[in-house]
Amino acid sequence: MDGFVGRKKELDYLEELYKAVPQSCAVHGRVRLGKSSLLKEFCKDKPYIYVRGTEGLPADCLRSMEDAVTRYSGNRETLEDVQDFFSLVKRVCGHKKTVLILDHYEELIDTFPEMSSYISSFLRRDIFGTRILFIACDTDSTVFGKIVNFVEIKPMNYIECKGFHPEYTPLQHLKAYGMVGGAPAYHFLLKGDPDEAIRDQFFGRMSVFALEVESMVNSEATLKSECIRILHAMASGAERFKDIMDIADVSQTTCSKALQEMENKGFVVKESSSNGFRNSIFSFSSNLLRFYYSVITRCRRNSDFFSVEESYAMSLGTVSEYMEGVFKMICAEYVGLHYECLVVGKVRRTDGSVFPDIDYVALIKDSHGVKRAVPMVCRLSGEPFGMADLSRLVDNSKKVNGTNKLYMMFSGCGFDDDLVKESSSNAGVVLVTLEDVYGIERCRDRRLTGFRSRRTTTSAL
Repeated sequence: MDGFVGRKKELDYLEELYKAVPQSCAVHGRVRLGKSSLLKEFCKDKPYIYVRGTEGLPADCLRSMEDAVTRYSGNRETLEDVQDFFSLVKRVCGHKKTVLILDHYEELIDTFPEMSSYISSFLRRDIFGTRILFIACDTDSTVFGKIVNFVEIKPMNYIECKGFHPEYTPLQHLKAYGMVGGAPAYHFLLKGDPDEAIRDQFFGRMSVFALEVESMVNSEATLKSECIRILHAMASGAERFKDIMDIADVSQTTCSKALQEMENKGFVVKESSSNGFRNSIFSFSSNLLRFYYSVITRCRRNSDFFSVEESYAMSLGTVSEYMEGVFKMICAEYVGLHYECLVVGKVRRTDGSVFPDIDYVALIKDSHGVKRAVPMVCRLSGEPFGMADLSRLVDNSKKVNGTNKLYMMFSGCGFDDDLVKESSSNAGVVLVTLEDVYGIERCRDRRLTGFRSRRTTTSAL
């Protein structure tokens, strides 16, 4: 697996800005999502100056900035003070169309606090005498000041992740996505068959993904032990704030603070709740964390004593159960990609608990603009779906508002002949196989685009 995968919309957006120079843009998103790789791909056929902020001595950072401009001009450039950086850039660029990138932006500002005012002055006045596309890049969108254009880098969806492993079967694609989610860096680390990767790259104290999870929590969470207990509680099935707090055995204040921090870091996501804070619903937003705490930690406890092979063998049943849940999530994502989907989510009772007989319900607009409720059931393995399963879905869906329903059944284990015959004559029943889920070649991406201006507001689906 080599080269760059996906991010076409982000690249197209940057290309439009490049055509309209001078412009400024901020690129942001959590770690491991490929921000720097995106910028490298964007600049591969363009003149650019790339500066990376680093911790350490200001003199070393200044020499790095010098080297970046020297690489661009081909002549040895000198920089006595950081305040002269933009004057030097303007001199060597002249009126040449150029991309100027300040990566790890916050580290650069930490090293040179005065740099923030120099950047502000450059963007307010000096950039307009150039043909420069100025790009600042970091994880936190709040550090960029008054830059107008923003590109938010989000995790890739399951279809985009196919590009990392073109040799995989649909089931292998599902397992890979279930293990590491939509972070490009993790897919480049994933080696060979996903089942072998579970054994070789997750079990054992020095395995690459186990070390990554530990690093994520230890380096980014201030309440480390509390966050770990909360993640374990969520992996055990707790979703409501009150249940998470009780199982993790932490105070309401601590639980709230830890969950807020993990939400900001992209570890968890909170669903809106109309029943007050204590009934808010939380789930993992990182598949790597979800897989590690739901599967690996349960079977890894004895891996220091037993062999990796034994620990892996103990995990097989848990892995199968986990992948059933991943299949359900991917099926919900499929509807969002394949239809004009207004909303998709689980059916919940008034206390926030999940109604068990329908996996998801979506609200879509059909080709005539008519809104339709879409109750869904999903099954990765086991017996093929049959007419009894359809009857059960129809009956359980009476609790779902709307009369013009579209019933969708997703299966990795097939459908019996009677159900296939019913679906062929009934437009209100749609059967989708695992191969269909991974066979979308060109689907409309209904996610938020991630592009915005300071002067506009983007609403959620």
